[in-house]
This record gives sequence, C-alpha cells and structure tokens, in this order.
Amino acid sequence: MSVKLVACLGTGDYRKTLYEYDGRQVETRYAPVAVAQLCGETISAAVILATEEAREQHFASLEAELDVHKIEASWKPIPKGMSADEIETIVQAVDESVGGNERVVLDVTHGYRHAPLILFASLLLADAKKKIELRGLYYCMVESRSSKDAPASPKQVDAVQNGSVLSLGPLFRLVETQNVISTLAGCGDLRPLAKMIGKDVEGKAPGLRGELKRSRNLLKKGLVHLSNSLTETLPLETGLAANEIVRGLEGTPDYAKSLFVKLEDWQPVLELAQSFALPLKVESKNKILLDDSELERQLRLCDWYEDRGNYHCALLVLREWLINFWLLRMNSETWLDREERKKAEAWFGQMERRRQAGLPMEDAGALEILDLWKNVSRGRNHCAHVGMSANNNPELRLPVRKNLDACRSIVERNSPIPKLPDLNLLVCPMEANRPGALFTALKKLTPRPQLLLILAFGSLDELNERLFQKHSWGLDEILKKAGFGQWKRAKHYQVLTVVEAAMLASLEELEAERRRVRKQADPWLARAGRVTVCATGGTSLLRLLAQQIGERAREIGTPGQMVWAVSRRHSRDQETDPLVEEELLPWREWGGFPVEEGNTPFEESEFAGGKEAIRETMAEVAPPQPAGE
Repeated sequence: MSVKLVACLGTGDYRKTLYEYDGRQVETRYAPVAVAQLCGETISAAVILATEEAREQHFASLEAELDVHKIEASWKPIPKGMSADEIETIVQAVDESVGGNERVVLDVTHGYRHAPLILFASLLLADAKKKIELRGLYYCMVESRSSKDAPASPKQVDAVQNGSVLSLGPLFRLVETQNVISTLAGCGDLRPLAKMIGKDVEGKAPGLRGELKRSRNLLKKGLVHLSNSLTETLPLETGLAANEIVRGLEGTPDYAKSLFVKLEDWQPVLELAQSFALPLKVESKNKILLDDSELERQLRLCDWYEDRGNYHCALLVLREWLINFWLLRMNSETWLDREERKKAEAWFGQMERRRQAGLPMEDAGALEILDLWKNVSRGRNHCAHVGMSANNNPELRLPVRKNLDACRSIVERNSPIPKLPDLNLLVCPMEANRPGALFTALKKLTPRPQLLLILAFGSLDELNERLFQKHSWGLDEILKKAGFGQWKRAKHYQVLTVVEAAMLASLEELEAERRRVRKQADPWLARAGRVTVCATGGTSLLRLLAQQIGERAREIGTPGQMVWAVSRRHSRDQETDPLVEEELLPWREWGGFPVEEGNTPFEESEFAGGKEAIRETMAEVAPPQPAGE
C-alpha cells in the first residue's frame, strides 16, 4: 500500500548532501527526497507545505528530483506561522493534505525552526479526526562545521556534505503513552493501553519472542476484559478481570514489562486492578464469597464511577449492592441465584408499600435502608429508562455521593435487616346464626392461623350475647373447640365492629364505613405475613368489607388468599349444630410484592373452578339463602 509524504520547504541554501540511514545512502539537496528514499516505505505522493517565496525558490527543483523517483509532488501554500491565525491556517492546510485512513510519513527538516512543532501537532490532530496511519517521523541532520574551522572556500561550498536521517518515531509513542495515561485517569478505559503494548516487541528482543508474546497476550486480554467490564458496569466481571491483570503483572518480569510500556506507567494500572481485584484464588463468579470485604470492593467501584461522573453506573451498582447487603445479612448462601435476589427485591418492595400505606414501622434501621432503596431506585430507574418520562431529570450527582456514604455507614454499624412479619392472619365475617364458617376456617386452614379478625355487627360483647341467645355459648367456645382456646383478646384476635347496612343512608356513608374498617384493620395487617379472607359467614356487607381487607393486604404487598367455607348439610342442621368441620375451598390467591398484573382477589379464577363453580356447589347442597345473605 502506497504512503504519502508530508514535508515542509523553506528558503534556505540547500546544498548537496549525502544522507545515510540504516546502512543506506542517497545524495540530494532536499531532505524530503532523502526521507522518501531511505524511510523504507513506498512513497507515491508528496505534499510540500511552503510559502510563496519558498515555492518560487525551490519547489521546481524539488519536484524534479521527486519525479525521478516517480513520486508525484504537489504544493500546498502556507503562511509563515507568525501569529495564531497563521498557525491555524497551517493546521488547516495539513488537515486538507491527508485523507481518512491514509498512510503518512512526516519530514520536519526544512522550514522555520518552529515549523516542526506546528506540523507535528497538526498531523496528530488530523490523526485523531481522520484515523490516519502515522508510519514515520524524520529529521535530516547535516554535519555542521566547527566555528574554529576556516571559512569555506568556493570549492568547499560546492562539495557534497555528509548528513544522516534521524527517526523521531518515539515521539509518536510518547504521545500515545500520554493519551493512554490520561484516558486511564479520566475515564478508566484500558483499551488504548491494550492496543499499544507489545508494539515492536520482536524488534526489541528477538530472542524472547515467544515469552514476550505470551506475556503480552495475557496482559492485553486482562486489560480488554477489565475495560469492557467497567464500561458495561459488571462488578463481578470487573473483579475477575482485575485478577487477570494482577496475576499477569506479577508473573511478568520487569524487563519484559519495560518492553511494552515504561515501568512507571504500569503503576496506575496495577493500582486500579488491585482496587477492584477479588482474592486472587477466585477464578469464576460462582466462587466469589459475599462478605463485608466484597461489599466494600463494590463500593470502591461505585466511588470510581462517581469520581468520573458516571453516575448512572454508580446507581446501577448501588441498587444491586443493597440487594447484596440484604442477602448477606440474611445469610444467603446462593446470593447470585435469581430467585434469591427476587426475595430481596420483594422485601424492599413490601416494606416500602407498608410505609406508604402508613402501617406502623418502629424499626429506625428499616426506615434508613428503605430511604436508601427509594433514593437509589429512583435514580437507577431514571437511567434504566433513559429519562423516558414526563418528569424533570433529577440531579444525580449529589444523591450518589450521599447514598454511597450512607451505604458505608450501615456496613460500619453492622445494621441488621428487620424481618417482615410472618404471622398468618385470618379475616372472617360472622353472624350469630351462622358461626360455622369461622369454625371450619379455623379448623381447616393450613398453615394454621395465628391472628384473627372477625367482622360483625356490634361489639364483641354484643356478638357474644347473640351467640348465647342462639346457641348457649359464645366466641370463646368456638375458639376452644377449634383448638385455639389459649388465644387472648387484642393479642390474638379482635372483633371489628361494623355498622349495619340499614343504618347507612347513602353511598358516601358506605364508603366512609369501608375506610374506617380498613383503618381499624391496619395494625393487624402490619403484624401479618400472610392473609386469608373467608368469603362466607356473614351478610353481603360483611363479606364485602372482608374482601376489602384482603385488597388492602394485596396493596401493601402481603401475600394471601380468599377461601369459601362450604357446608353440604341442610340449613336446619347447620343452625342446630353449627360447629362441625366442613369443607374449605380455595377461591383466589395473590402473591406478595411485586403484584402480578391481573392478580387481584376480585377477578375470575381458574383455581378450584372460580366463582361460578362455588355458586353451583352451594346451589346444589343448600336452599336459597335468606334475603341479605
């Protein structure tokens, strides 16, 4: 592939010189000709940057010499570069002289003394914009006469001088190294370093090619792996990649590392890798141990993202960090299992729903962790959905640092994770003439209820009075016969007093009653880890309010179910002997947080045949219910 030569031309008195480079020689008046012939590249075109004065004085002669070697020369006018505007014009001229992906050799011999600096910087800029391939940088030096020598005679002026061609290619390497270090410090991208290491290794140490190649390949793999893992926000992969680099650097002798990059330039790479590294014996994700050290390592990664303004990456990691913190405090042994992580998400979601619902929450630690989860999730969701919402974009910078500090604080204080309630609550409507539904639910429900809410018209004393009038026993007898004789009022069970429907004069009063009953149920829902609502045993209003308590449980993320207590005996037998264990049919279940769409207690269910199956069963075994039932 042909290469383009870019050179400058001045107005000096250029004499014939015998230039030497790498054991070869060429005689010429002009440095561009010497470079074209000795650089080892196939030069097919040359762009000569020169002022109008320099063009008139030398371009024709230079063009003729280049033409002999079948190199097409073109003149690009430039000013002298004596002002900022003139320098900008030269930069533009260099940019116009090269095309995208071209191979370029630069000769900085002729011209004003400041010209090499301008040309070199201009070509670096063109490289950044157009991705050109810089094949070489050269300066042709003529052996100077000593000041003690006598003035040159006319014959000496016409004599051929001796000169040499110097390769300034290491300057490209120096600039590349500077770019690598600044890129590493600025954004942590290690790919430029991976691309640079190992260049010309074979030329530096031909006897160690195999060993150097292996070391280079291992380091390049680790650098690319670490850079990609950081870019993709993968904390565990970042740790494994950092291990590769640490092991690679420790296993590579200094003399070998110095052939890739200067030894002192490896120090920031090593420090970065050590900051993110896992224990060196860890070689796969499933071997990573979740402990406080791993939590701190992940927080250091968040620090690194936050320091560089990558707030979205820090928030992504922080959200998963909170899940890891929860799993560690819950002694999870399978912390990378998706189902285990869903448990943590469910805990945060359910606790947040409970707080939003105004349920009692006495644990200050729970409130602190919930605040963290809420703040981090809000920022993370904004980033995950790339701001696709009508809300104004939040300022992410300050919350990230504040939340990072808060995360470290809960680790240092060894803050425990408050447990969600795990008691089973039964909610059942009841009338004195039909207590069998409550009895059946208490006997048949699995797991056994530990809390009980009864919805009835009137207080507990009034309910007991009606039970004694009808059956000669009260609520205590029902609980004792069902196996719950040890229960205490207010601790294990409560009767929620409901105003009879006939006393409610409007829908507004009915709605107010619904809200009042739900509010009374909240302290019991706060203690419940699962709720079962019995949909039989009372009037339509009592059943409706019981279902509303089930809906309230669903709103706060507490799992539960709705059941039907069904008797296949005649209604007369049910009234005379109500405390008989009968059938308990499941109707509808709902999960905890997050609630699946469509999973509500009031929709048709395929489970156990749904509402229609229940209606058909009841119609077959019992006569029509009295009005109001």
